[in-house]
This record gives sequence, C-alpha cells and structure tokens, in this order.
Amino acid sequence: MRTLPSFSFVIVLGCASPAAMQGAQGPEPDLARLVAALRDGPAGPRDAAIAGVVRCGPAAVPAIGVLLAQPGGGDEASTLRVAAATRALWRLTDATTALDRAARTALAKALLDLAEAEPPLPQQAGGELLRMVGLVAVDNGSVARLGVHLDRDDHRDGALWALQQIPGDAADRLVLERLADPGKAPRAAFVKIAGARRIGRAYPPLARLLNSAPPEELPAIRAALAECQDASAGAIMNNAVVRDLPGAAVDYLRWYQLHAASGGSAVPYHHVWRQLLRHEAADVRAAAAAALAGNAEDLPGLIAALGDADAAVRHAAREALAADTNADAALFAAHPEASPAVRAGILLALADRHHARALELAREDLAHEAATVRCAAVEVIALTGEAEDEDEDALFTAAGDEDGAVRAAAARGLSSCATRRQQEGDRDGALRLLHRMLAAGGDIELLRDAIARTGRLGAAESLVALEPLAGEASLREHVLEARLQIARALPEAGKAQAIAVLQDTFAATNNKNRRNQALQLLQRHGVDTAPLLRARGFVARWHVLGPWPGAGSKAELGTHPFGDQPPDLQAAVAQGDRQLRWQLRTTEDADGLVDLGFLKPRDNVSAFAFCTLQVPAATDATLALGSDDGVALWLDGKLVHNHQVARGVTVDEDKVQVHLHEGPNTILLRIDQGAGDFGFCLRVLGPDGKPLLLQQVH
Repeated sequence: MRTLPSFSFVIVLGCASPAAMQGAQGPEPDLARLVAALRDGPAGPRDAAIAGVVRCGPAAVPAIGVLLAQPGGGDEASTLRVAAATRALWRLTDATTALDRAARTALAKALLDLAEAEPPLPQQAGGELLRMVGLVAVDNGSVARLGVHLDRDDHRDGALWALQQIPGDAADRLVLERLADPGKAPRAAFVKIAGARRIGRAYPPLARLLNSAPPEELPAIRAALAECQDASAGAIMNNAVVRDLPGAAVDYLRWYQLHAASGGSAVPYHHVWRQLLRHEAADVRAAAAAALAGNAEDLPGLIAALGDADAAVRHAAREALAADTNADAALFAAHPEASPAVRAGILLALADRHHARALELAREDLAHEAATVRCAAVEVIALTGEAEDEDEDALFTAAGDEDGAVRAAAARGLSSCATRRQQEGDRDGALRLLHRMLAAGGDIELLRDAIARTGRLGAAESLVALEPLAGEASLREHVLEARLQIARALPEAGKAQAIAVLQDTFAATNNKNRRNQALQLLQRHGVDTAPLLRARGFVARWHVLGPWPGAGSKAELGTHPFGDQPPDLQAAVAQGDRQLRWQLRTTEDADGLVDLGFLKPRDNVSAFAFCTLQVPAATDATLALGSDDGVALWLDGKLVHNHQVARGVTVDEDKVQVHLHEGPNTILLRIDQGAGDFGFCLRVLGPDGKPLLLQQVH
C-alpha cells in the first residue's frame, strides 16, 4: 500500500503545467489556495476552485485526497468538504477523457495511488475513485492494479464498474481469468461483465459454467452467452428455448440479432422461431414473424399472426407474406374459414402483394358481419380501387357504416379516390366525387377535407354544392374559405358572381384575415369597399392632422388646439415653426384600422382625427374604439373619453356610451403614440349592440 502524503508535501507538488493539460490557458493556479477553497470556501469560490483544479491535472489528486481522508463528524461542514472534493475529481476525470493516452494514464495512476493510500480512505470515497479510473484508464498497468481491488470487499463494486468501462484486451483477459477460476468471487458479476463487454472468447468458460452453476445463476449465464459473438452459442440458445426455460426466448432473439448484425451466418432454427411466434412478448413475436419469411412450412403460422393482438406483429407478418412469392395460394385457401382478424389481415396482405384478386375479395367482404373485415375491405378498395363508380358507391355506403373505424377508413378512401382522379387529369370526375361527399354529409373531418379540396379546385359550380353546409356552425368558416378560393379563381366573365361571393364572405366571416382578403379582391374588381365597412359600423374616412407633440400626460392628452368650434379642415394649423394641414385618409382595412404610420416623425408624438356623422334621428349609441396607444374623444366639442395607455389596436376595446342628436355630429380624436405601430379604429353601435349605418358628411 502507498502512504497518503501530508498536506504540506502536497503543496510542494504544485500544479501540472498547461502543456500537460493540452491547451489549458492562463497562469498556473495556486493549488494550496484551491484546496483551501474546496475545504472551507462558500459555494461560489468552491465552484471556481473546481474549475482551477481541472487545469492542475493529475498533480491535484493527492492534495484533494487529503480532504477526502480528513476525519469528519458527519456535520454539514465535513459533508460539504467531501462533496466539493469529489466533484473536483469527477470534473478533472471528465476533462481528461478528451485528452491523449499519456494524460489519461497519468490520471489513472494518480487515482489508483490515492485509492491504495494508507491509512485507507472511507469506503465510499475509494469506490468513487475506482469508478473514475474506469473512465480514463487505457493502459495494462491500470487494469492489473484494478484487479487487486476486485478482491477487496470495500472496493469491489467500484472496481467491477470500472472493469466494465475500460476498453482493450487487458480488461477482457482479466474478466476471462476470473471466469476460469471458480474460486474467484463474485462469479455472477464477472458473467454480467463478460456479456456487457461482448467478449467472444468468453464462450468456453461461460459454456462450462452453464453445466456447473446452480440453477439460479443459469439465466444470467445464458444472457451473457447471447451477447457473445460466437456462432456456437446459438445451439445453447436453441436448446434453452426448446426446453421453454424462463427468459430463453429473449436471449435467443438477442443472440440472433447481434450475430446477424456482425455479419455472421446465423443458423435459422425455424422450429425455435415458430415457438417464439407464440411468445408472450409482442416484440419477440414480431421478430419471429420477420425471421420466418420465405419458408413454406411457416406460412400457416405467419397467416395466423395476421390476427395478432399487437399491431407490430401484424405488420411484421404482412411484410413477411408480401415478400414471399409463394404465399398467394395459402392466403386464398385460408381466407374463407379464417377468423375475422385473420381474414382482415389476409385482405391487406394480398393488397400489399398487388394481387389482382385482392380487390375482388375486398368487394365481397364489404358486407361481412365483422367490422374488422369491413374496415380492411374499405382500406383495400381505397388502396387498389380502380376509381370506378362501383367502388366509389361502395365507399359512400361504407361512410355511413355503424362502426366508426369503417367510416373513417371510408373517408380516407373517398379522399384517395378524388386525389387519384385529379392526378389523372380528371378534374370533373374529382369534382363530381367531392360534390357527392358534400351532399352525403356524415363524418366531420371527411366533410372538412372535401370542402377544402373543393375550394382549391376553384370551380363555379361548387358554390351550389357548398351552400347547404354554410349554416353548420362547425363547417361555416371552412365553407367561407372555400368560397373565397373559388371567387379568386373565377375568370373575368364571372366577375359579377365573384363580387357577390366576396361581399357575402366579407359580411359572414369572423376571420379578420379572410375579411381582408375579400376586401382586397373586391378592390381589384374596382368595388368601393367603404359601404361594406359602414355596414359593420366602422367610420372609414377621416381627416388626419399630425404629427403633434406627444401627449405626455392624461391631462395633456385631453386637450386640443381648435377652440370651441369644429376645426377648419381647409386651413393650415401652426405647430411650432411648421404648418400642418389636414389630410383625408380612407381605410381599406376590414376592421376599419386607420394606419397613422405615414406621419413623420412617428415616435413620441400624437395625431388628431376628425369626422362628421349624419344621424337621421336622435339615438343613444356606443362609440367603440381601438387605439395604439392612448386616445381622447370629443363629441360635438365635449370631451367624453380620455384613456392614456400603451397598447396595440384591438377592435371595440374602449366603449363610450353617448347620445347622438339628429343631424350632423362631430367626432374629434387625439391618438397618443410612444413607439412602434400607430393607428386607431372606431365604429358606431346602436342601443341593441348592432352597427348603426350612418352617412359621413365630407
């Protein structure tokens, strides 16, 4: 054993040079200062000291070992000291794993020296050190020294873990030596390590153990043999499966997969795979189905697996049968008498094989009493149907099936038929099918898909087919979007129809983006859209003056320079050394947004907006405002609203209750602006909350 150095001796050692750590930068740290920080410092300095230790390299290990060796009473201070020292060593280990062989060997030696020091370190500390050795050791000497610790009860767990991590033949040889020596303990641990390291040479000793070990150790030995890259292990795996030993099926599957992946010629123990096809684990059954492909004797088992409760097993069986050119006769023979689940799988397997009779059988099975079979029949028709009217009629019938899975399959099938017709250039055929889907109703997702596809095809005749669905709340916006797409696609000859559709869409939709699209298309057709905005109560035309100095405060926001009378819209308004003039702005936004971004400068300013509304008869009303940012409102010269706030424009965010008299009523707004977007909107609502249709006086 080595003797643990005293602390004063450790300080003399100093730190490893930056070159030893391959690129560490900066001056070499003071190791004594770092150790003191790890021993007594608060959290921050301790973390910084850990980073410094990494730059010191292996030379820091003995010094930190002093902290691990110091007796502690289990108090908080000693617990924190040991934890900080352990973290520092782990951080150093992690950093060294990226360095060259020499650096890793040096650190492994330093860690082993510390683990073997006298007086011995606490058991937990010694085990941690050996685990660190497992991550950096690459030399034979470290492996040999590690073997000594395998015989120490206090270090064995750490040494076993390290042995499993260290690469190379030296570690393999040590495991093999221990397996060959029945007196070495713990044998079960070496068996496990041999499997984890996948040591091919472990086959002989493991096979001998299989004949001498007690029954409770046999499963672990077989599991290790399954990992070994030795073809002879297959016979042992096979024998265990035949004897139906616990865990044998999984071991055989593991051996087979690893042996095949390594390029070995795995022995096809078909009788074993047939047994595994009945295993309780679904992944084992799926692997067995895949392995049985191409063997005529196994066709009955694969066909039976088409009805497996697990989807992965069914899929594996279908793939195996699809790849077998000799499977057709067996599939047709089994079809009439098969259980519903297997019968459904046979239909799908034949479709996978693109067999000409798959469609014929599917048409017959559409009327089968089992929903599972009907669903498979629908899927086959959808996949392989010839887009003939009889197939489409059958799918429409299935779309009304009492079983939800059948209806969903029919919906997907009808959509596929429409796609197939469209891809073949049969636009009229696709439209005819989609219109039938719209008229048939049923599944909501089917209808939404049909509506969207109808809109994309852009045919005027689809407007009639869509009309009955516009009243369904769950479909309304989908119908409006389709109508918008159709209106966009109509030729010049259909301009009048397009305008009518766009006007209806604008009035009916709750989607702002859709309203704006409708407005833009109407404007391209030369339509004055102001009446549409007025129908929603928005004031579309405003006289705007600005930019004015920022409002700054609520009191200032509630002021204007125009006196008691309405402003003269023809006169210039002096603002400092500038002369501002009123500008007429007409919004084309669906929500009446007046964008004031044209005013320069536009930050920390305000603007005025003025309009006159002609009211046919006196009425109570609501002036609904949105503004970016704050806003003040004067009605007929009287301040009725003052809201200083930083926000974006939201329709109807502020609601001001007012009384409008008969005749002209003037509205003056002052809109405050900090930075970013700048604008407002206003609409007039009647006592019932509905828009008032008022004329503007210009």
